[in-house]
Amino acid sequence: RRRRTAGRIENLENRFVLDGGPVISEFMANNDSVLADVDVLIGANIITQNGEAFAATKVRAMAEAAGMKLQPDGAFHYFNDEGADLFSLANLDPTPFSAENIRQLSTHGITFLFDVPRVADGVRVFNQMLMLARQMASSLGGQVVDDNRRPLSDAGIARIKQQLADIYARMEAQQIKSGSARALRLFS
Repeated sequence: RRRRTAGRIENLENRFVLDGGPVISEFMANNDSVLADVDVLIGANIITQNGEAFAATKVRAMAEAAGMKLQPDGAFHYFNDEGADLFSLANLDPTPFSAENIRQLSTHGITFLFDVPRVADGVRVFNQMLMLARQMASSLGGQVVDDNRRPLSDAGIARIKQQLADIYARMEAQQIKSGSARALRLFS
């Protein structure tokens, strides 16, 4: 999944300086295509195998047991000890999770999302997210699939890890460390 970076230059103020380097707007103007290439969300979806919906209360219990917290955006988020948002878990159906609707809600799928440039040590975090997705799929009686609803195979996972390595190499070539304050400002 890719987000749009167009228009970000206009939305940033020229007074911000990146770690003693160029002004953000100047940096983005000179590197917008590189930034667009690395501004990626990676998702892993869990869908029902038998057509029966997952109870949102069960999703909540598993998410909270894994240390995730429901946030105002309607998704559960996993934070590290420093408070950095590592990945999220959202309803694949249109209705976001909320404290008010979770007892009545059921869903035919959930999605884990990982914001590649905003997370430090991304391959490790991706592995952690994938392990949790597999555990939840097993407990829910679901299946881990990609965005095209095809089973996420070991070969597919290997391709994702290679893409992550490529993205992080392109970021490092631009002197942007994933998860750094600089990356958080550029990929907000």
